[in-house]
Amino acid sequence: MASVDYHLATSEPFPAQIRDVRTAAWWLWKNARELEINPGRMMVAGQSAGGHLALLLAFTQGEHLKGWGPVVPHGTIRAVAALYPPTDLLRLVPPKERDNPIHPVALLLVIEGGHAFTLYPGRVKDILAFLNSVPSLKGSAAIPP
Repeated sequence: MASVDYHLATSEPFPAQIRDVRTAAWWLWKNARELEINPGRMMVAGQSAGGHLALLLAFTQGEHLKGWGPVVPHGTIRAVAALYPPTDLLRLVPPKERDNPIHPVALLLVIEGGHAFTLYPGRVKDILAFLNSVPSLKGSAAIPP
């Protein structure tokens, strides 16, 4: 088991947080033999903001994203336990607060052309497709259509 510290959004702008988490996961993967862990059977967990980062790590493994730190090879993270993570950042931050430089969740939004987006808006369909591919979740009321 490894516990990872990461920069808080109020002290360091995004993507410092996911960079910290990806760097730690990559280091564990790279040193797996020496640490006597199976590099293809890693699991991540987190609660609240840590759960959000665990989901980001799992859903972006294998992807090169500018400023997000080293690439954790696809298939390394095999399970995620995200305990009450914020997943709908737009709903958490009222429109009048989205430009607030001290709002910890607003700091994770991307504002383009007057519109607010979550960190990785293009992945919503991919994430839902992944969740629907899990036999125990497929067709469940927990998965939005």
